[in-house]
Amino acid sequence: MERQTIIHSLSPIHKVVNDTSPIATLSEDVLRYIFSLCAEEVTLPLQEEPHALTLLQVCCSWREVALDTPELWNRFCINYQYADQRHVQEWLLRAKRFLVSASTTDHMDDRCLYSLIRLFINQYQLKRLRIYLRCNQLLSFLSNAKNETLEDLELYSEHRESEHRGPQLFLPAQFPFPNLKTLYFYSRHYCLDLQGIRYLPWNRLSKLTLEVRTTPSILLESLKEAATLESLEIMLTAYDNYSPPEDQIILPQLKKLILRFRGSRGMPCKIFIHIVHPKLETLQIQGIELAWDSVVFSHLTRQSNFENLCELLFQGSIVSNIPFVKLLKELPHLRKIWFPIGTQITEDVIVGLSTGNLGPRLTSIETIGCPVDPQRLLTMAEARQRVAYEKNNAGQEILPFENITIEYHTPSNHHQSRIDALKEAGTKFMHF
Repeated sequence: MERQTIIHSLSPIHKVVNDTSPIATLSEDVLRYIFSLCAEEVTLPLQEEPHALTLLQVCCSWREVALDTPELWNRFCINYQYADQRHVQEWLLRAKRFLVSASTTDHMDDRCLYSLIRLFINQYQLKRLRIYLRCNQLLSFLSNAKNETLEDLELYSEHRESEHRGPQLFLPAQFPFPNLKTLYFYSRHYCLDLQGIRYLPWNRLSKLTLEVRTTPSILLESLKEAATLESLEIMLTAYDNYSPPEDQIILPQLKKLILRFRGSRGMPCKIFIHIVHPKLETLQIQGIELAWDSVVFSHLTRQSNFENLCELLFQGSIVSNIPFVKLLKELPHLRKIWFPIGTQITEDVIVGLSTGNLGPRLTSIETIGCPVDPQRLLTMAEARQRVAYEKNNAGQEILPFENITIEYHTPSNHHQSRIDALKEAGTKFMHF
């Protein structure tokens, strides 16, 4: 009797709790959105309980919504050697209903790779895949893997000391991922010849990063079909003798271009002269003793090849000094510049930047490895702030600097007070 009395007295409270619970007051779509914010990349086998399993245990209603929330299940990193563990199989079974983003934790033996390809890559709807392979497994992977939904592939191929080093990468005739849009391929073991690089789906890719050695001539030959490419990052060997393309190569969507030259005397301008890229915003060039042709670059700026360029980033040294006064006048929309190592930043460049006559929209400068007095850069930044304020009030757009990166040095108390004042006004001095 007493128990029934207690239950009866608690029933109004129980009703209020039920009526005001999240599942009662929020729609499934809203609750699913909230659950998606709890999503995380899970490592399989599990080392700790992820949010997804916690949500399953709250109540039956939450369990139904959680099981139907793709973000809780479809992003994971797996050590496939332990794929036969029960909880891993259960997780994969739940993930199979959705479009999956997956990565492997490390390299695997041939038996494990074969199982991964047959039971996972060829069976699941994949959107993204990051995989680590031995070099002697690369051909097997590209020959046997097939997936029509994969859009983003990161492929890391390393060699063991016992493996034979071969200079060329021989690839199968047909690319196994017909809808791939983004490819990152890393291998210091191989280099790509013309047959190998043509194998890539150039006519569909929007983003390509090749940390694999190839030559400029092979690159130019392949770019003829890259009409959809928006971002290209590629490693090039020293310039080779070749017959230049008869027609210019038009890359109408290209916004980002990164060229990494292996060895000395990389010649980026000999590549630029064959490419039309009207939308290019970021150009990054890396190498030892780069050879820069100012005449060719100036000619290309007059053809509007670089009219939208916002970032010009040099990583390395240039054989001869670039006339930066001329270059900055030719690139009035530039917002960010990294000066090459060893650049003599002349007084006319500093004065031009101070007044805004050069680089009126520049907001970020890096001078690592350049013999320039930090005090001159401080004075330049202070003057630029004053000029920007005055000109902008007069209706002329000149932007103050936001970031100036310099070689590390210990500032005096006087310099530090100036650095602090600039920071308060919006300009940060950073030491590298």
